[in-house]
Parts: sequence; structure tokens; C-alpha cells
Amino acid sequence: MAQAATAVSDALQIESVEVARLGGATTPGPSLGNSSPPSGRRPSISIPITVNDQPYATLDLRASGPRAFSLEDLQFLYEIADVLAAAIERTQDEEQIIHGAHHDQLTGLANRALLVDRLQLALARKRRYGGNVAVLFADLDRFKIVNDSLGHAAGDALLTEVASRLRSTLRLEDTIARVGGDEFVLVCGDLARPEEAELVAERVSAALSAAHMVAGQEVYAPPSIGIALAPGSNVEPEDLIAEADLAMYHAKALGRGRWALFSPAMRGDPERIELESGLRHAIERDELRIAYQPVVDLTSGRIVGAEALVRWQHPVRGLVSPAEFIPLAEETGLILPLGLWVLTKACEQASHWRTLQGAAGRPFVMSVNVSARQVASDGFVDGVFDALAGAGLDPSFLALELTETFLMEDANAAFSVLGELRERGVQISVDDFGTGYSSLAYLKRLPIHTVKVDRSFVGALGPDPEDSAIIVAVVSLARTIGLRVIAEGVETDGQLALLRELGCHEAQGFLMSRPQPAETFEQLLLKDPQW
Repeated sequence: MAQAATAVSDALQIESVEVARLGGATTPGPSLGNSSPPSGRRPSISIPITVNDQPYATLDLRASGPRAFSLEDLQFLYEIADVLAAAIERTQDEEQIIHGAHHDQLTGLANRALLVDRLQLALARKRRYGGNVAVLFADLDRFKIVNDSLGHAAGDALLTEVASRLRSTLRLEDTIARVGGDEFVLVCGDLARPEEAELVAERVSAALSAAHMVAGQEVYAPPSIGIALAPGSNVEPEDLIAEADLAMYHAKALGRGRWALFSPAMRGDPERIELESGLRHAIERDELRIAYQPVVDLTSGRIVGAEALVRWQHPVRGLVSPAEFIPLAEETGLILPLGLWVLTKACEQASHWRTLQGAAGRPFVMSVNVSARQVASDGFVDGVFDALAGAGLDPSFLALELTETFLMEDANAAFSVLGELRERGVQISVDDFGTGYSSLAYLKRLPIHTVKVDRSFVGALGPDPEDSAIIVAVVSLARTIGLRVIAEGVETDGQLALLRELGCHEAQGFLMSRPQPAETFEQLLLKDPQW
């Protein structure tokens, strides 16, 4: 810019050339003070500089003595203005490219590349001058609910609002980055004490937990936050971010809207960490499968339902036992997306099979296991009915199974949720009955339809009347208070015959069929076997 001004000054032999930035939005026209200037003033001219069709600046010239600017001078000056405009546009484009390479397009926050660069600088400053560096990894607990229920535009609006609140909560010298859909990483350097990182987490949690107005509705998106502090020795930025990420998942496991400080104990068993990482990607990589085990009516001997059982086909380890990955999913909070996926797929399959069964006029109920954590999660009831609506399945054809242990330990917390589900038509079953040492009289006050007798009692059935005493008592009491009884783990013809004699309503087990893929189960339905 300065070189262009000097060139113009030399070419026209004038005293001064200035490029003045504009503050307004009106594009100025050329301004001439030319042939007869007032006493004490020299001729001047102002040429507009337009950048990307917007007023940007003016090229202001003042002659060194009496003279007149000719049309040739004016044309020359416009050419100079065009050259300056082109140079400015090129500079702006380069700056925009550089900015885009280091910033998130939606929120304008730093992206992961810039985050790592800023964190490296903060760590270098710590090594030279001391102080503390903290990395905070924040994940919005309810973002998926907002995104799915109100749409992606609302989700984007929420993310933009979150970015704005983070900017107003942190210092100007702190770095705020968006590294995933609803994941944000904060870098706070030059902290006087390590404890200040926890104060930052509390401020961030309070700022983001307050209600957001999105799409004309009040929504909530409290964050789970993990904190990692840079140690005294050298540490790589990516390692520190990974530690904060791991601490965030521990915070999420404690409940919503919490924060946790990283400790080496969180690393745990490397094999377990690898399994957890794989489970996080199992849904998106299409590694999960559902097997269906038939439920048979003991009066007709025909299939009247199925239990959906999730399986994980790991690309390296092969089939992973549910006993191994379900507790891990519970502990890490992954049971929520995993459970919703199973529920959605099972409802879609049940709707299809009800169409196949329609001609026979028989009922078909799909049973899906749900955990205490799912029931306690925000939006659980809405998620159930979204799955039903998406599949076009009547609520009465879905049974949700909860363990007796959960109902014994937290009956009050479950009562309102299960009550609403039952009131709206969904069936509720108590799974593994008999293992929690409860009584049917106690369970009577819960909004349930069915009890499933644990396989350990079915396996003990034999010719001795004492072997059948527990199931006799369960069936008798259940009939008295209007509950149905399903026996699990039936493996022999003798067990099946005894269950019929005892008046049990339904049964499932290896005798009828092991859990089968959907295609195999469908063939079984079409054959319409009787036991």
C-alpha cells in the first residue's frame, strides 16, 4: 500500500497520497477540488476503493501547488485504486484461507490443529516461566436429544450459543476449541494454582447448564467436564488432551453435569481401554448385531414374542460376550446410545414380524432389556415412544425388561417413569425374578405386567415336589395379583411339561431355540412350529 502511494505521488508530482479506511457503508464517488481552490488550499481528489463490491477505503490526493487534475489523471488514479482493491482482496482471501484452516467453520472457535499449536505454546511457557497449564474437555450431555428432536439447525444454534458462553466465561488469553460435534476443549495457561482449574470447570458448568433458547424453546445442555493438569515434566499436547478426554468420560459415568480431575488410575487395564474405545465406535461401524430368542405360549405351543439380545461382532476379537461389554457400557455411559440403538432396531423388526403374523391373528410382543441408567436418563420415555413411532408399532407390542435387583434398590426412582410407560401402553417385565429376594406382594405396587422366573429355578425343576416349590409359589401368587409368568432357560422336554402342569403362561430357552439372527428367526416364524 505504501509503495503504491509513493508511485502515485511521483507520477503526478503531488504533495501527499493517503488511503483512508471507511467506517460507513456508503460507497463514495470521486471528489474533486480542482481549478479554483479557495485561498490557502491546494487542489485535491478522492477516489473510492471498492473491495468485494463493498466500500473499503478512499484514495486521497492533494497537489503540491496550483494545478488541475485532468481526465487522464483521473483515469490513472482509478487504475491505481483497482490495483489496490485487487491487492486487498487477495490479502483478505489468503487471511480467510489461513483462518479457515485453523478455525471451526460453525462457531469460529479454534479447531484441533490450532488447539495443539496453542497448547504447545502454553506448555513451552510453563517450562520457561513456571505456573500451571490445564486442559478441560467438555461434552454436552443432552445435545443429541436437542439435535434429534428439534433438528440440525437447532443443534447448530445451540453449539453457537455454547461457543459464545465459553468466550464470555474464559479469559481472552485462554484457548477454546471445538474438536467434535458437541465436544469442546479449553486450554488455560499461567494458572497460579492447580486448584484454579477446578474453579474454571465450575464456572463453565454453571454457564452451560443454564437454559438456552433454541428454536423458540427452552433447552438444557449441561456439560460433563474432564480436567487434565500438565505435570512438571515434559508432556505431549495430544497426551494431555487424551487424559482430559478420559477424565470427561469418568465424569459422565458419575452423572450429568459433573466434572472429574484426571488421575493415572483412570487409565486402567490397557486391554479394557482398547475394548472401551472399540465399543464407542461399534455402532457407527455397524459391528453390533441383535439376536432374537422366541417366547412360546404354553397353552398353544406357538411363538408369541421374542427377546432382543445385543451381540458385538468385533473385527479382531470376534464375538464379544455380552457379559464382558454390557457392564463396560454401563460403567462408561455407552449403554445410553447402545440401548437406544437396540430399542430402535427391535421395534422396527417387531413391526415387520407383526405384519407377517397378521394373517394368523396371534399376538407378538418384542421384549427389550433396559438398564437402571437408561431409565434414570433424561428423555428416556421420549426415546421409547420415538422408537415406537418410527417403527409404526403400537406400544402394547413392546415389553421393557428390568432386573429385579434394580427395582428392589431404586423402586421409588423407577416408579414414575415405569408408571408413565405403562399408562401409555408399554408392557413392563421384571427379569431374573427370584434372584433379588423380593416378594410378589412388594412388586405388586410397581406398574408391571410380567415376571420372568430366573433360569436357576427352572433348571432345578424335577420329579420331587420340593424342586418345583418356588415356581409353584410364583405362578400362584402372580395369578392372584394379575401378573403373567414367563419361565427362562427351558432346556428339556421334562421342564417344559412341568411348567405347563404348574400353569406357567410362557417360556423361552434352548429347547425351543437359541437366540437367532433376524433372518433365521423369520424363517422359524414362517414355519410356525408348535412345542
